[in-house]
This record gives sequence, C-alpha cells and structure tokens, in this order.
Amino acid sequence: MASDNNRERRQGSTGSASNRDRNRNSSGRTGGQSKNGGSQNRNSQSRNGSPQNRNSRNRSNGGSGKQGASRSGSQPARRTAPSGKPKQNMDARSRRSYNEDYSGKTGIVVEEPKQKKHKNLPWVIALVLELVLVLVLVGAFAYEWADSRLDRIKKVDLNETKTNEDMKEETVQKMTGTQTFVLYGLDTRDLDLDKSSSRSDCMIICVINNDTKKVKLVSVYRDTILDMGDDTHGFQKAAHAYAYGGVQQSINMLNTNLDLNIQDFVTVNFTALEKAIDAMGGLDIEVKESELKKLNDSIREQMYYDPSMNSSLIDQTGLIHMDGVQATAWARVRATDQGDITRTWRQRTVISKMIEKAKQSDLDTLLATIDSVVDYVSTSLSKDEIMSLAKNFITEGYELDVTTGFPFTWNTMNHDTLGSILIPCDLETNVKMLHKFLYGNDTYEASDTVKNTSQEIVNMTGFTNTLDIDTFRIEDDPDSIANK
Repeated sequence: MASDNNRERRQGSTGSASNRDRNRNSSGRTGGQSKNGGSQNRNSQSRNGSPQNRNSRNRSNGGSGKQGASRSGSQPARRTAPSGKPKQNMDARSRRSYNEDYSGKTGIVVEEPKQKKHKNLPWVIALVLELVLVLVLVGAFAYEWADSRLDRIKKVDLNETKTNEDMKEETVQKMTGTQTFVLYGLDTRDLDLDKSSSRSDCMIICVINNDTKKVKLVSVYRDTILDMGDDTHGFQKAAHAYAYGGVQQSINMLNTNLDLNIQDFVTVNFTALEKAIDAMGGLDIEVKESELKKLNDSIREQMYYDPSMNSSLIDQTGLIHMDGVQATAWARVRATDQGDITRTWRQRTVISKMIEKAKQSDLDTLLATIDSVVDYVSTSLSKDEIMSLAKNFITEGYELDVTTGFPFTWNTMNHDTLGSILIPCDLETNVKMLHKFLYGNDTYEASDTVKNTSQEIVNMTGFTNTLDIDTFRIEDDPDSIANK
C-alpha cells in the first residue's frame, strides 16, 4: 500500500505553487477525500485542480491489494465452455473524461456485436508476448523439439535503429549488462505481423538484467503524446507510430523520446493469447461487478469473429477459472476504472499469472503452449538468440520482477486535432524515473533531445511536472505488480 506521501502527487498547473497547494487541500478534489482519508478521483480534475494520482486507486472488490481482491479461503468458480471534438480549453466539468461513464449500463447485452470493432481487439495479444519468456522457461528442457518449432516464427530484420546522439555517456554505461526490447500487440488478425498498416495498441518495454537476473516490464500507455520523430507527423499518440512507419518507426520513437537503446522486438497477433491460455489449462482471475458487462461483451465479440474459439459468458463475480477466450476478454476490458491505464494493469496481471502457471506446469503442457503460439509470432531475434535466452532463464534462475506503466504521473485533455490524449507530467522527469526503475540509474540526466521534447509538450498542453522522484516508489503504486 502506498504511503500518504506517495498518495499525494503534485499536479502540473499553469498556476502558482501556492495555488496548487490550496487546490490540493480544497474541495477541488471532486469526488475525492482528504490526504488522510484515502482515494481521489483522477478523472474529474481540472488542469489547475488536484493531481492525477495513480496511487489512489483500489482495484479490488473492496480490499486494498494491488492485484484485486484477496483469494484467501476462496475457490475459483469453474466456467465450462459449451459445445466534432470538444475544444481543449473547455471547462473541466464539460470536457469529456478520459474514461467514458458507463454507470447504469451493467446489464448483460444479448444482441450480436457490431460488425466491425477491430480497434480494441488485438493489443491484448501482446500478453502472449510474455510467452517468449514462457518459451524461455522451458526451452532448455526440450532443446531439439523447441528448435524445430522456432523455425515457424517469422524472422524480421530491422534497419539501423535511431537513438539520441546526445545521450549522456553515463546513461549508455548504465545499460551495460542488460538487454532491452519491445513487445507489441497489433490492431490486426493478419499473420503478416510486420506490416505497418496497424496501430500498436499494446507496447511493453522489456528489460532483462543479466547481473540481477531480473526481468522488468513497462507498458507504454497507447494515448501518450510523444514526438513521432519524423518530418511529417510531429506529436501524436504513441500507438500511431507503428501505423505510420511500422516497427522501425515505433522503436525509433521510443528510443528518442525515452533515451533508450532498443534494438529488438517481438510481435504477435490476436489468436495467440487465447490458444496459449487454453494450452495451459486456463487461469484463475478475480472479476469485479464493474467489469462483468464489458467482460461478457468482449467474450461475445471474440467468439463472433472467431467461432472456432468456443467459450461461455461469465455470470458471477469473484475468483473465476477462465479459459483462453474469457481471460483474453478480461484483459481487453477498457471501459472501466481508468480506461487504458487499468487495461494495461490487466494485461500485466495476465502475464504474471501465465508465468506463474508455466512454472507449475509439466513438460507436456509447456511444449503444447509453445506449439500453440509460434505461428503467431514475429521477431527480430534470431533462433539462436531465443534459445540462448531460454538457456539463461533455466540455468541461471531469471525471474519476472516488478511491472508497471508509463508515464508514472499524467493528465488528460481533449486536443483539437488529436482527440483524447494522455500527457506525461512532465516527460523529462518521468523519463528520469523510468531509467531509475529499469537500469538502477539514480543519477540519470536527460539528453537535450528529451529535454526539448518535454518542453514542447508543456508548451502544447500547459501541464508541468508532478513527479517527485525522491518520494515516489514504483513498488507502492497500484498500477504496478510486484511479482514474487
């Protein structure tokens, strides 16, 4: 649980510091409570109001755990499968919230899903990307078998990736001993995963530290405003980079906005997650009342587009044993809590549960899991590199560490041309926290490129810094998942 200090983050404001302090202690906390009273409502704040505070949310059914309600003493219910934009300077109360209001719409809809709704579908499949790590967990046990299966993975060669030439030497040195790549889930069901016609609805930065033997994952929120890094598109939502220039431009965007040196990627399409979870025998997931309607809508939609994936609706809350369709549908739910922010938490929750399940599975189950996903994977990693990772994980005991989302502090607005965007407050300070988390770099200094980009975002939006690096702890943030 986050401390009171961590629960109170300062929001960027166009007003003075004294005004910000008064706002934090006034009724400007629309729908919230006092500092000692608990949670606040991030989505109802004006630009000069209370901070957008990730540490205020409680995702459980009434408890305070990071990963939902406690499982103590409960047994999962078993589910068996049957055979014109607003202007950005509008008053905050009139401006559309980043998360739509679905109150009063909790009944299950029985009609057929709309014919076309691909936008929100396949980013979830990025969860399967974690099966690259699952693959790593089992490869050494069946090298020859896995070696032949890896031939079915599509190998994609990247051109030279772009990095910031003015990145500090110490920043580069701190990355020594680590491997950084990005995991993508695309807005497509097409097996041609490297084409640039789809948006990367899910981006997860993965850092493997060979010294600590820890793996860290950071979800980049899809609506985060970033510089696309070309002369054409300027500042756009992060998810758009893939559509503009494929994986190459997306990686270049991450490198130049975040002072990273990503050289490799893994991409999957929609079906992989469902098949992998089914091969594992399903997952136990806590379902809240607020999720139930959208969860069932998502289940219907998945079965509509792929009738071969047989499943059933969920008719109760609590701990539910889910099949692949159901667990994927849960990870897809966006229209509850904090929208995409909460959705990435669900994605990483499923990743953690898949890793946990893989460790408990027998060899036959693990091999079946690999076999179910390799046809849906595209990567710049060679077969030898994948097998080397597998060997390291098995023999050296690598483990999944804390996972979280980026940016750590943010605000939202409806931009005249970009629509609803998520603004890092501010980018430079959030990137400092990112390097501290991923690489243990406590003395990171942003490159001039990152500093200039950060200032341009401030100029565009009016939102300034809210992140106190000295007091903020990622491990205490409810958007983070501490894996053991």
